[in-house]
Amino acid sequence: VTFILSTKFTLYMDEFQIKEVVAHDTDTIRRIGKLRYDVWKDEGSLNLSVFSSESWCDEFDGSGYHWIAETVDGQIVGAARMHLFRELDESSRDVALWRRCGQFVPLPTVDFGRLVVRSDYRRRGIAQMLNEVRMIAARNMGAKSIIVTASEANARQLLKLGFVDINERIEFPERPGVIFVAMQYNFT
Repeated sequence: VTFILSTKFTLYMDEFQIKEVVAHDTDTIRRIGKLRYDVWKDEGSLNLSVFSSESWCDEFDGSGYHWIAETVDGQIVGAARMHLFRELDESSRDVALWRRCGQFVPLPTVDFGRLVVRSDYRRRGIAQMLNEVRMIAARNMGAKSIIVTASEANARQLLKLGFVDINERIEFPERPGVIFVAMQYNFT
């Protein structure tokens, strides 16, 4: 295993690598959007009426930080995003949730989002590596905290990494039937 710590991250494994993707790499961002759509559609947890194309990209993809799990033959099998907030910007649903519930958020903060792993690549540590790489990047950017609305499966992993459940639950219209757990991590 090789782990390169700089402004860019790459983690090499035998089957895949975890690497950072710049937001202006529109081809890779499009492929990430397709992965999100396909995985969540196959799980039956996607409101298809919300999506006019078979992709899920949004306004935060162009300004976010992205990581992918990519196989040696170039398939993207996992992805995750992070967005830095120097102020509590209401345009983020997660930030708006924190403000509504009155939860203190040390600034700057990052919002983890859109963690997705193809079902045939689960249970190989990809989600955990994507979470850990984002935590390292957040710390290196000077973030004081991390906020996230996580699926129940991801919430269990995040608890092991020191995140705290702030006792808020939310269901998003794009993913009906999936309850997301609001969690926070404060750097000390």
